[in-house]
Amino acid sequence: TYNITSRYSYAVFSWIMFALMAALSPWISIPYSDTYSIVFPILAFYLYISMKPDKTHYIRWFVIGFLCLFGYTIKPTVIIVLIAILIIEFLKVLTRFDKKTFINKLFPLILIITAALPVLLINSLSKKLMGVELDKDREFQIYHFAMMGLNTETNGVYSGDDVNFSASFATIEERNKANISVIQERLTNFGLLGYVKFLGRKALINFSDGSFAWSCEGNFYNRIPKRDGIFATLLRNLYYQDGIYYTYFLTYTQILWFIILILLPGMGLFQKKTEYKSITAILVIIGISFFVMLLEARSRYLYNYLSFFAMGAGIGAISIKRGMNILKQRTANKKQKENQ
Repeated sequence: TYNITSRYSYAVFSWIMFALMAALSPWISIPYSDTYSIVFPILAFYLYISMKPDKTHYIRWFVIGFLCLFGYTIKPTVIIVLIAILIIEFLKVLTRFDKKTFINKLFPLILIITAALPVLLINSLSKKLMGVELDKDREFQIYHFAMMGLNTETNGVYSGDDVNFSASFATIEERNKANISVIQERLTNFGLLGYVKFLGRKALINFSDGSFAWSCEGNFYNRIPKRDGIFATLLRNLYYQDGIYYTYFLTYTQILWFIILILLPGMGLFQKKTEYKSITAILVIIGISFFVMLLEARSRYLYNYLSFFAMGAGIGAISIKRGMNILKQRTANKKQKENQ
């Protein structure tokens, strides 16, 4: 946030919001891809926006590629950051197209592609060490998740029936063809107005829960043996659905999340100048929002991008304050003219 706004107070605000939402969330204790991948998007983004224009930064470009591609193997949504960065770099070439600029932007692209080699190596070695051999024909590709994201019975959330349907096909080709057929059928049944209403319901599922669906998916702790320590009892009372402080946990997360969502639109308003750093952050937030709106819905899928939402709230806050100052100044000038 400071790298974009140059304001410590708003950077601290973003950090506090992130800490309260992510670090104090029960999801942080769950060894799952949402938690493991949380560092990759924001670290890649920081390395990108902190580059100095007068240097080449070849190592940084390689590391950015590695972080995004390795993060992709943990949580596919990590790739959204890399897509946003590549879009910005492509636009830079278009706005100032010449041979030197093209060559300068080509090297980072080559380095990002090269970063895939160690990722593939790590992936291969990991599977060998674990003794795992993946069956490609059992893979569920993006068409399955797009199909599931159009399920009216679940409002786009995980559907066991859709999973069983996709699993019933022996090959990827057959599965993809069947998924595409169902996608077309569901879109046709919606109609334009129906699809818009459906997206409205999905938006509520994705963005209205400050606990990120903890109450929907976090009840697996019922199978975990209980401990009787003071700290363990406190955590159960705070995070378990039958805990005496559980409603307080839901209330504070909901308040903080709504504050972030209210401030977020300010990112695109009252900017002193259009800068690639803030535009990249906006593209990332739009990207993850599109993901949960067009594919499988679940607010938990926003968790590994909480750092961007918190950063966006900080940027939005300073932009809104700037807008209010502009409005006050215009009002004062208008009164001054009237008095004259």
